[in-house]
Amino acid sequence: MQRIENWGDTVLPAAFRPKVPIAGCIKIGEVKKGANGSAVASKLSHFWYATGSATSQGYHGAHPDFAQENASKPKEVRIELVSDDPEVNLEIGRTMNGRGVVLCHSDAAGKAMRRMKPNGTIDPNAEFVEVQAGACGDHCSFSRQKQCKLASVLRFRIPGRTPLGHVWQFRTLGWNSAQELLGSMVTLREMAGGHLAGLPLKLTIHEQKRSPIVNGARQTTTFFSVG
Repeated sequence: MQRIENWGDTVLPAAFRPKVPIAGCIKIGEVKKGANGSAVASKLSHFWYATGSATSQGYHGAHPDFAQENASKPKEVRIELVSDDPEVNLEIGRTMNGRGVVLCHSDAAGKAMRRMKPNGTIDPNAEFVEVQAGACGDHCSFSRQKQCKLASVLRFRIPGRTPLGHVWQFRTLGWNSAQELLGSMVTLREMAGGHLAGLPLKLTIHEQKRSPIVNGARQTTTFFSVG
């Protein structure tokens, strides 16, 4: 969500951001507690409707108002975007996780916050500290080592199922999904004369294949992308 620097005559704190209540989340993966207490993640080939907030263990539960939809394992979700501006609908930044904890994250402007001790070492128990300006980007050592990923959040409404003033979210670390979502919005806005908000759309999940050549042999992998 974009920063508001002033509200009337009040200069707001640098970390202040507008916060919209979350009605729920659309997910294509689950994280559950394993037998030994560790987190077990699994990918899905369909959507499922989850609660807007996670439990104290960090897991999202199934949304109680969408039990029938979850049982059908939907490949599509009817949505309405909330803004004519693609950058408002889709927030793109970077994130680096470690052992279930966000260690570093940045916004679209490249402002990064990292859990660091005073000596500069990363510590999952440390408070977030703003990283030196210009330190975030493809030149960052964590990004070059592929420890840092693109993180995107799509905000939208589900027609007739979203309380007034609330939004639903779809979060993804997928490069392909972020490109497809942004590209679709840019194209649709051009086709609709600059409008996106309120258009009757569908969030879809579809299978894609990648066949790189590794050690002289072609290896095909399957993954799912959202658009």
